[in-house]
Amino acid sequence: MEWILPLERINLKSVSSTGGKAARLGALLQAGFNVPGGFLITAEAFQLHHPVLLEEAPPPPVLVPAFRTALAEAFTRHFEPGEAVAVRSSAIDEDGAGMSFAGQHATYYWIGADRLEQAVMDCWRSLWSPAAHAYRTVWDQSVHPMAVVVQRMVRATRSGVCFSHDPLDPVPGTVVIESCFGLGAALVDGRVQPDRLKIDERGGIVDLQIGDKQVMVPASVTDASGTRLEPVPEHLRTTPVLTTREAIALHEATEQIEFLFDEAVDVEWAFDESQLHILQARPITTIAAPPVIDRRLVLFKPIAENFSEPMTPMSVDLFAAVLPRVGEFVRGRLYLDFDRIKPLLPLAVEDAELIDILLLRRSPSSLRFSLQGLLKSAALGAAAWLAFGTFWSRSARVRPEVLEIRFVPWLERLKQHSSLPVPSFFKRVLFGASPWLPAWQLMLQLNVSAGRYFLLIGVLHQLIRRWATDFDPERIDDLVHESSTMWSKRMVADVTALATIARSHDDSARALRSEEPIEQVRQLATDHPFVLALGQFLVRFGHRGPREIDLATPRWREDVTPLLIMVRNQMLHGSDEPGDRYARHLVARDLLRKTLRSSVKQAVVNAVLRRIRYYVTLREDTRHYHTMIFDAVRSRLLAVEHELLNEDKLKCAGDIFFLRYSEVEALRSGHAGARDVSALIRERRVAHLRESRCLPPETFGLRVVKRQEDRSYSTLRGQCACTGEVEGIARIVLRADQAHALKPGEIMVAPYTDPSWTPLFPPLAGIVVGIGSYLSHAGTIAREYRIPCLVDVKGCIERIPDGHRIRLNATEGFVELIHDSADMELEPDAGGEDSISETSPVPDSADSIEAWR
Repeated sequence: MEWILPLERINLKSVSSTGGKAARLGALLQAGFNVPGGFLITAEAFQLHHPVLLEEAPPPPVLVPAFRTALAEAFTRHFEPGEAVAVRSSAIDEDGAGMSFAGQHATYYWIGADRLEQAVMDCWRSLWSPAAHAYRTVWDQSVHPMAVVVQRMVRATRSGVCFSHDPLDPVPGTVVIESCFGLGAALVDGRVQPDRLKIDERGGIVDLQIGDKQVMVPASVTDASGTRLEPVPEHLRTTPVLTTREAIALHEATEQIEFLFDEAVDVEWAFDESQLHILQARPITTIAAPPVIDRRLVLFKPIAENFSEPMTPMSVDLFAAVLPRVGEFVRGRLYLDFDRIKPLLPLAVEDAELIDILLLRRSPSSLRFSLQGLLKSAALGAAAWLAFGTFWSRSARVRPEVLEIRFVPWLERLKQHSSLPVPSFFKRVLFGASPWLPAWQLMLQLNVSAGRYFLLIGVLHQLIRRWATDFDPERIDDLVHESSTMWSKRMVADVTALATIARSHDDSARALRSEEPIEQVRQLATDHPFVLALGQFLVRFGHRGPREIDLATPRWREDVTPLLIMVRNQMLHGSDEPGDRYARHLVARDLLRKTLRSSVKQAVVNAVLRRIRYYVTLREDTRHYHTMIFDAVRSRLLAVEHELLNEDKLKCAGDIFFLRYSEVEALRSGHAGARDVSALIRERRVAHLRESRCLPPETFGLRVVKRQEDRSYSTLRGQCACTGEVEGIARIVLRADQAHALKPGEIMVAPYTDPSWTPLFPPLAGIVVGIGSYLSHAGTIAREYRIPCLVDVKGCIERIPDGHRIRLNATEGFVELIHDSADMELEPDAGGEDSISETSPVPDSADSIEAWR
């Protein structure tokens, strides 16, 4: 019986006493891979101590004396005096093809000789942790013995995982790498949004997404009692973790490991500066099964088109409590109940057509009415009119200045004095106590009612088609555009003003050009013109930010980095709106006046146009105000989280958003403790990160007729949101704060947009968006600035190479690649190697793949 073995003596034949993790580490060492050295405490040692491990009462269990001696001798033999090690679980049933137990058992970093015994005992006892117990319950498994790996610590500056096959795609051939700064624990625990890149079987990088890596587990620990998480330096947050050479080296190493074990593998790795270490290799376990849904559901597009990630559990919990019961959340995304919606419509439409209507892709093809639908709609309409009819009428006469004068002070009073619990406060300020309140207190209803402009645009098209047959339909968007005071355009003007002020002062211009703009801006005098202007901007727009509907997302007031990046981009490249857009409006207006010879017809069309402009402005302005509500709710949640962090009931900032509010109340009242929720938070963080990697299904339980796609790989189709044709350079922008390379006159290609993207729009020649609709933010703002815009373009991020020249036809609804990209973008890193650009192109030729190499 051997209690301790050197790692290099272990192989796959010893799994029964070493566990899957240790057996594979030994096999990797024997095959010549750079695995940190150390030794293994076998399952026999666990069995020796098994009876005392279950003792809960003091004194704490101690190791058998003979084993303590052997453990101390092994540590002295393998490691230098004062050297720190990692103590890692390797249970017999861990890291198998069916069950991985990833993150369920304990791992301890930076353990010295004085803490080794306790770390080994704690590692063994993690077999009975709540997380491990819950995992075994799902798989109907009993507790198996545990071996323990003791390895040299790697001072990891960068870490991650590499999958030899994409776990989200059953088709083999693509290696997926996820990476972050520091140790990999932040990634494994779901606390950091990693960089994610894909490399095809030919060695070409075919997709790259740069994560906003806000936190890291540092390569060394200065305070063992403190939190492991530290903020990532500002200039590194959206900087690629890996160089191109390192990515290719990881790809090759993973393919070799897959060949060694003859199965698809999930490899954990780390770089200490430039040297690659393999920390673990296990079979890729089956990804989470699709949810079993016994209802027919359609994705709620107005939320999905503002950000593609799922909402966090706290946001889901609070929104689900206040939204009408016409849908449900599935894995963080809101879906409409198809069978509840369909009977309420007076129109007789087929399921396929109704799906397209609910996904905001089309209007009804004909006005065929269903008698049953008419009766139900009439009854529902009568009831709705009694409750909301007066509001519907009042919302047509709300003056923009009233919203600012009345709503903002009212919300501030509620924030300061309301003693309501967070869910009740959310419902009160979002929906109001009754539909007869003043319209400015019903901001969400105002926003919904403003959507009627979509119907009015249909009326306008019909009127012009009948009364102005000589008028070019492509000029209708020019008619709708007019100078506007909507908040989105005010925000653009203020960002442009900030850029102008920054450019006119050498010190502020240098600050924004630096690697750490926030630190440099803080060094400016408090009365500096740029500092004063920035403060005024945050008073007006500090509640805005990316993905602002999700309560977990920091606002500009909390994290000004994304805003400063946009200001810097405009300072460097300019942001002037092409001057002919308002001129085109005047031309279109004059042409329509000449075509409509009747003064009565002119009056009718002008009345419809005024209503459209009113509701477009109202819809955008109410977004500005109801995001103040989300900001207020977030502030109250952060106050509760601060209280729980001080009481050591939560571990890290942001954890509260991965709980439901009832679970938070249980923590506050003492009915639940930190250990009760820590495993739950980790599980939900990992699930949220997993769901963020893929777009949501558009339907459940429904057959969707796929849109006709062009057979040519170089052409993609979408929905026209603002007509026009343009040819230019495509620039991939995954997030608004990553628009460093976006230049005036280019065509922005984005997965989605939300209101925080608005300052990027004015200088663009065109816009292509992966998810969206005519009513989406991208479509609305594009029409305001008269920029050709195509939305709902499936695969645009994957198939359009960054820097490639494209032709956008937003009149007929397609975008076309017009020639091969000549060059790929590589940025030199600090050591002179080629680094992956955050606006990485999608290589589509052997030459471009070789350029990556």
